[in-house]
Amino acid sequence: MTSEPLSFPPIPESRSGNADYQWSNFDPEGYFQHYYGEPHPDDEHVIRCAVAAMKAIAPSAAGLNIIDVGTGPNLIPFMCAMPRARSLTSWEFAQSNVDWLRADLQRKTLRPQWQHFWGVTKDAYGAAWQLPDNPLPTLAAISRVTRASIFDLPQRRWDAATMFFCA
Repeated sequence: MTSEPLSFPPIPESRSGNADYQWSNFDPEGYFQHYYGEPHPDDEHVIRCAVAAMKAIAPSAAGLNIIDVGTGPNLIPFMCAMPRARSLTSWEFAQSNVDWLRADLQRKTLRPQWQHFWGVTKDAYGAAWQLPDNPLPTLAAISRVTRASIFDLPQRRWDAATMFFCA
């Protein structure tokens, strides 16, 4: 599959901060198709590293409250954290990404790309974890997608945090 380069709205030359980017124009589906249209070994490596980190967190009988900051159109952080989580929070600034995440979490079945990455996640956790074939019902039940700026994060509210692909 040949991917067209992504086109992003220009940032005015006089300003170049994160807040100056036209996040309302971000195309999450285009990003998803460009970056996850075909699974890549580097994403599989990231998943294995994230799962190893999640498995190493001190046990908690009730599960962990976990946040991912700058989630974007990406379920990988939630899939890696789900087996350890009591709750999952996405802290995402772009409304287009918030809408995309909420819609993807409400799907009945995983997209083929997510099925692949869920398989990598299940393998990284191992058979002893007895993870479901479809994580979406659990993800939908324990996830909260919040539209907010990284600069407004409250302190010490979560047990663990991830930041996979934050701009």
